[in-house]
Amino acid sequence: MPRRMVFALIGDSYIAGEGAPNIVADTDQQRWDDALCHRSERSGHMRAVKELRMTTPGIATAVFNRTCSGAEVDKGLLLPQEDLPGELAIAEGSLPDAVKPPQIRQLEDWMAANNRPRVDFLIMSIGGNNLGFGDAVVACLFGFLSDCSEKAELRARITTRAAALPAAYDLLQFRLSQLNIGQVLITEYPNPLQAPSGRLCNTPGDPDPGYGGIVGAGCWGLTERQVSVSDFRWVQDSLLFVLNSNVAAAAQKNGWTFVNGTMTESAGHGICNCSEPYFNT
Repeated sequence: MPRRMVFALIGDSYIAGEGAPNIVADTDQQRWDDALCHRSERSGHMRAVKELRMTTPGIATAVFNRTCSGAEVDKGLLLPQEDLPGELAIAEGSLPDAVKPPQIRQLEDWMAANNRPRVDFLIMSIGGNNLGFGDAVVACLFGFLSDCSEKAELRARITTRAAALPAAYDLLQFRLSQLNIGQVLITEYPNPLQAPSGRLCNTPGDPDPGYGGIVGAGCWGLTERQVSVSDFRWVQDSLLFVLNSNVAAAAQKNGWTFVNGTMTESAGHGICNCSEPYFNT
């Protein structure tokens, strides 16, 4: 009999697969495993579990995945999540109104219903929405009249959220300690802000990514061009680096495995790399 191993995935858009929906075989039709959460089988984390299953003889895997774009430690993992990316579909009447139960409670229910007393590996990506990473990027993209890094209210909000991250991870660990989990893995966030040269997007002297809107003409439009290098640097240094530092510190404090290398692998393949992007915009 093969060894049975149980994998559980929880977390935010990075682990859910936002930007990479499933493709229906032999078509160009896109679909989500969960349309409200934008969850996909094509996320890097799910692909890693599948790779392990395919390349490791002698194991049988059971996989739980309730990841959801927009999830935070509290609103998503520990408490219900109402801020769902599929809300537009709700407004248009194609999906029922819904609130997602806490992902950890969903995991407990799944374990009980499927007679899984233990999770061998719990894999998670969480913290980016607590920090407000996505909100800050949007503010920079649409801050036409001034650099977003100079907005005192935004900077203060990010500082406050960053200060609250360690306590949020402590609460998460307390909740996870109530489950029978063999090993907890938390993944580093990648860097979406670098051009092929390895320098930040919109760095003077780098080749032009090309304008979007015309097939083969690139992906970099007027909105992206107005973002200053100083804004990209602020997002990278004050948000992304701070976020990954908190993730690494939480892993060390709580006995989780910090899965790094993502920053290195994504270097130079950011949103302004139109030929080999690792991020769908």
